[in-house]
Amino acid sequence: MSWNLRSRSVFRKISALTVLVCAFLPFQNCSQLPEGDGLSANSRLAKKMDFAYDATLDQIAYMSCPALKDNADPDAYFSIRAGAYRTGGLKLKDEFFQTYSKKLPERLIELLHDSPANSNTVMQLAIRQVGSLNTVIKNPGNPRPGIDYANLLAILGNYETNTHLVKTGLDPVTGAITGVRTKYMRASGYLRGARMEGNLNFGSSESIASSLRDGYLNTGKAVLALTYAHASASGSNTDVRTPGLIFDDQPLRYDTAYGKGYRLSFTKPDGAKGFPEYGPNGQPKPNTEVIPYPTNILYDVKEYDLLNPGVVTGSWVCPTNLRFRIVRNGTDLTDANCKRAPDPELSKVTNPNEALRIKIARNSLRVEDWYIDFENGCVIPKKDLGGCYGDLLYVRYNYQSHPGCDPYSTKETNSYNSQACLAWVSICYRTN
Repeated sequence: MSWNLRSRSVFRKISALTVLVCAFLPFQNCSQLPEGDGLSANSRLAKKMDFAYDATLDQIAYMSCPALKDNADPDAYFSIRAGAYRTGGLKLKDEFFQTYSKKLPERLIELLHDSPANSNTVMQLAIRQVGSLNTVIKNPGNPRPGIDYANLLAILGNYETNTHLVKTGLDPVTGAITGVRTKYMRASGYLRGARMEGNLNFGSSESIASSLRDGYLNTGKAVLALTYAHASASGSNTDVRTPGLIFDDQPLRYDTAYGKGYRLSFTKPDGAKGFPEYGPNGQPKPNTEVIPYPTNILYDVKEYDLLNPGVVTGSWVCPTNLRFRIVRNGTDLTDANCKRAPDPELSKVTNPNEALRIKIARNSLRVEDWYIDFENGCVIPKKDLGGCYGDLLYVRYNYQSHPGCDPYSTKETNSYNSQACLAWVSICYRTN
């Protein structure tokens, strides 16, 4: 018998006994009438309940496409794709189950639903300003879903998600805390189910993307933030939940918030150099860059608690063998020495590190969207609609032997002598 059925049976028996007692003791107040503050005991308990959600990502991918069009397939193309695929996900905090260990599962579900700290909540991914987390770093215009921010999984705090999280958080036989994290769930309104994954897109302009990387993320002025917003907010769709918005005894401040922060750092590809400065003799001056090569590879992630910024909450790695050049079909395959082929069969991959590499790459790059040449470090689109390089004809694939490329190349300026810079997909993942 599952905990759900057993607990319902016990709950019905207790309810029946309560009705019987009330019948024989007509002056006994058996209902939960409001007290002096107008709240029932249940409502007061729910009002005091602390924030109960614990979520973390376990993979972040960066795609440096310089000229994405508006019709680019959002399943295939992105700037940042972050999600939970292996060890990450969402759960209710262990402290939640410990604090209310004597409550039946149905009561836990109801308390979460009635709790101001936990009801009508949605997990949200966005680049946010450090010190002012309510400020979203965005493309021009108002913040747009799927572009400047992404809502993950399903709405939290309703009976459907509460039931799922309580059920997966407790062992059905022993009642012990399982620690199981949810990465995917079937939920009302989600035809393909709800995933803990989201995309951000800053690829319509390299000037916007480089400003984000070098002006905000590399300098520590902004952070990739996994926060929580009000699902039915009357104000901004991107306002973060903080203790001060929920509890009267907490100061209202936005330099901290519920959630996790991910400090992202970017670098140039190994051996890449920008256009050099030329001397009077027409020869390039060593170690000079008139047009610097773009820092378009994600190479480091630091995870921390947004509520307590000094607390490190996870370790990440960004292996060089999870950096892939983005190569177009046709003659570009020859120029880049890449090939289109099916993935290796995982059952025949004897090296566990290589098997993990394939799985991680495929988490971010869907098999229906991309060929991955694991041997040569390339990805090739299977659908060219709204491709990575847009209308640009010339791409500098041989960046190590021929220094210099134009990070801001356009259809009008792109030429053999001024080729666009090579785009990359770089992937980092959590190790604990």
